[in-house]
Amino acid sequence: MAEVGTAPDGPGARKSDTGAERFEIGGYWGNSWGRKVLSLLTGVRTLHVHFEPVTLTIDELRKLFVEYLDNDRRSADPYLPQDESLEVVFEKVRSASSFAGVFQALTLPPADEALDLL
Repeated sequence: MAEVGTAPDGPGARKSDTGAERFEIGGYWGNSWGRKVLSLLTGVRTLHVHFEPVTLTIDELRKLFVEYLDNDRRSADPYLPQDESLEVVFEKVRSASSFAGVFQALTLPPADEALDLL
């Protein structure tokens, strides 16, 4: 895998506020030969993003989610529309006893569609 931005000031490195530490350009994507050939023909490869370690308490995570969803609902086209009322989601987030519980309280897109929201 080719690495881009392996050091904070190294070649190809870009500083950002995303917390991304480095990007690795991997091989061609797809589980079948057909997908791999399509990936080869289109020049599309896998991308691995490595993030800096983050110290975050569960209370801070809950607060971030509640603030984000509260702001997101004011948008004409919310990024994370929820299946339940936000008051119900807020209560589930606030009562979650683990990081996984906080995420389970939300309606999130499937992992393979997560970047489509950006």
